[in-house]
Amino acid sequence: MQARPGVGAYIWQTDTEFNNLNGSDVVVDLEEAQTTRNEGDFGDYRIVPAGTLSGSVSYRASDRVSIYLQPRYIRTWEDWLDGERFTDVNESGAGEDFAGDESADKDQNFTANLGLEIALGDKEKRVQPLWWENPLNFAYPYLSDDYEFDDDYLFEDSDGDGVQDRLDKEPDSPCSFVDGGGVAIDSDKDGIVDCNDACPFTPAAQIADIDENGCTEIIDKNCCDDVDELRREINELKTSGVGSCENLTYPSVTFTSNSKPIAASQNSQIQSIASNLSANPTCSIVIEGFASGRRKVAQQVAWARAKAVADALADTYGISRDRMIVRYSGVEGYGDVVMVRSARAGESGSSNPAAPFPGN
Repeated sequence: MQARPGVGAYIWQTDTEFNNLNGSDVVVDLEEAQTTRNEGDFGDYRIVPAGTLSGSVSYRASDRVSIYLQPRYIRTWEDWLDGERFTDVNESGAGEDFAGDESADKDQNFTANLGLEIALGDKEKRVQPLWWENPLNFAYPYLSDDYEFDDDYLFEDSDGDGVQDRLDKEPDSPCSFVDGGGVAIDSDKDGIVDCNDACPFTPAAQIADIDENGCTEIIDKNCCDDVDELRREINELKTSGVGSCENLTYPSVTFTSNSKPIAASQNSQIQSIASNLSANPTCSIVIEGFASGRRKVAQQVAWARAKAVADALADTYGISRDRMIVRYSGVEGYGDVVMVRSARAGESGSSNPAAPFPGN
């Protein structure tokens, strides 16, 4: 449905032709007549301003056929378009019969067009008018598709350097001293990475003379004792788990659709989580369950899955529940999975939350 106001103009001829009493045709120029107005003259024509208001209503009967109705109203400020002008009976002194059907209103038109549109051509190649189409209809099928996360792709870290393989520029790094891209660090750029370099800070002018250990003869072999001691302290901290809890990664536990118990194929994932926690006794984890389906059912299933993982860690491997924060969500998009991550500093929550819908 559309509505369109506008302005325009009429250009019309002031001559009119009619039959006299003798039956002959007579042409009268209204511009010359005493009852006409002379403004707006243009030769034998008159120019009259007009205002328009039009609309359109369409109905889509099928992919090929549509019906439309287009009304148009035109308002002028001229009383001579039909060749007659209103004359007040009292002022002219004429009788009642002289007035006829004349009125004091200015001339105005109203038209309406009823039409039928038929689309021709190949339907597969033809593009529908945009007023019949919702552009987002083409995106909805992709937005509604279920997306399953590939846990191995998202979280696998083959060389254990803390950078997932999908982001790791060096997936087989020889040591854990890496930069943000997972590449082993070589501080002095001598071609020997720091974890294998006995002298990781060799001056640039002496790099050409280094031996297989990354040192030169003119450098005191004891220069790097402090570095070795620092490396040992870092390794001890990593072994004890102090300061490294938030950097630990854990595998996710996958479930089949609508299932709540842990499948036998996922026992290795539970064991890996437990081993990590046992090796880092000061660290805590967040266990968050997800499920697909209707929101109420999904929340109940997600809670049951997260609880099953927490129960397995506590009952089978003896991990304290005080080190677990259990959560669940009915938000779609994560699939049928329980994700496990390191708890952030100061993060807290229940280790045994109540069921969202008891009895289900």
